[in-house]
Amino acid sequence: MDVYIKSSDGELEHFYKALVDEDMRLHFNPSEAATYVLVYVPLEEVVIDEEIAVNRGTSYRITPTFVPENATNRNVIFYSSDTYIFTIDSNGYIEPIIAGEATLRMNIVEEAIEKEILIIVNNIPEEIILQTDSVRLQEGQNRVIAVEVIPADAVGRELIWVSSDEDIVTVDENGRITAHKIGSAEIGVRTSFEPAIYRTIKVEVIARQVPATPTGGSGSGGASNVAAPTFINGIMIVNRQFGLPRNFSPGVNAQALTAFNRMRDSAARQGLTLRIVSGFRSYETQRAIWDRNVRERGEAEASRWIARPGHSEHQTGLAFDINSTSSAFANTPEGRWLAANAHNYGFIIRYPAGTEHITGFAHEPWHIRYVGHPTSVTIFERGVTLEEFLGLH
Repeated sequence: MDVYIKSSDGELEHFYKALVDEDMRLHFNPSEAATYVLVYVPLEEVVIDEEIAVNRGTSYRITPTFVPENATNRNVIFYSSDTYIFTIDSNGYIEPIIAGEATLRMNIVEEAIEKEILIIVNNIPEEIILQTDSVRLQEGQNRVIAVEVIPADAVGRELIWVSSDEDIVTVDENGRITAHKIGSAEIGVRTSFEPAIYRTIKVEVIARQVPATPTGGSGSGGASNVAAPTFINGIMIVNRQFGLPRNFSPGVNAQALTAFNRMRDSAARQGLTLRIVSGFRSYETQRAIWDRNVRERGEAEASRWIARPGHSEHQTGLAFDINSTSSAFANTPEGRWLAANAHNYGFIIRYPAGTEHITGFAHEPWHIRYVGHPTSVTIFERGVTLEEFLGLH
C-alpha cells in the first residue's frame, strides 16, 4: 500500500512503499534516523458513471475516480446484483453473460461510501441472414434484398453496403440494388459493429425483357400467351404486366396453407375467426369470373377489382381471400388483426389502400399473398407493395 510519512520535524516526505503485517503494523526502512508518523488522507468521494453499457463478448473494467486523488483508502469491493447477467472480479473487470440490466454495487472498505451503477449488457450481431445470395436483374431494374441481423436486439445492427463494380450495379444505404448494364458483380454487406460480419450477393444483370401484354375485350377476357411464370429474385410475380400460362395449375401451395393454418390458430386464441373464402383458381375459373363481372359492371370497373384470366394471383396457389370480399372487412376486428399480423406468418396484404396506381388494383383488405418469411416482414416494415419491393415501380 502507499502511505504518506512525515518526520518528527514536520517535514512531509515522499511516498514510501510500506508493508503492513497481519497486525496492521507498518514496516519501512527510512533513510534517516528520525521519528516518523503515518499521515492518513481521508477519502471524500468516489466519482463514477451512474449507468454503463457493455457488450457481450467483451470485457470492461470499472475505473472510479477517487477524491482527493491521494486518498489513503482505495480498498473497493464489487458486487453484482445478478450474476446471470454479469459477473465482476476483485479488480473491477466486468464479464457480460447475457443481455439485460443489473446493478453493480461498489463499497469502500471501512468507509461510509457506497455506489450503485446500472450495468446494461447489450447483445452484439452474431449472424446476417440474406433473403438470397444471388440475384438476376434486368437492365434498369432495382431490388431491395431482405436482410435479417441476428439477434434482432443487437447493437451495431446498421448495415454497410458496397458494390464491386458500380458501372454494372449500385446499391444504396437501404440495400436497394440497381442494375445498370449487362454483366456480373458482387454486392457486399457488413455490420457496422466491429468485428464485422460480412456477406456477399452475386448479381447478374441481363438485357431488359419486354413482357407479354394481355389483350382482348369483354366476353373473352383476354388471353395469357407467356410460356412460363415470371420469377424475380425467387419470387413469382403475377399482375397486369406479368401473366401465367393457361395450363399452369399447381393447386393450393402447401407451404402457404400451412402458414395460413398457423395464423388462423393464433387469431382463434384471441377470439377471432379467419377462413379462406377463395383460394386457388384455375385459368378457366378466372375467365368465368372475369366475364361475369364485365357483363355486370363493364370492363373499366371490372378491371379495378378482377384480374384477367392468366393474370390472377389466385392461379399461383399462393393467394387467399379471407372472410369477405367487401371493403368493410378492413374495419372488422379480423380485418384489423390481419393487417397488423399477416407479415408474421409470411403473408402480405397484396393490394394496400392508396396503391392502385402501382398494383393496378383497388384496395383489397381481404386479399393476402404468401411470399415467405422474412420477406413479408421486410415488405411490411418498409410499407411498400410487392411491385416496389421487386423494383417494378
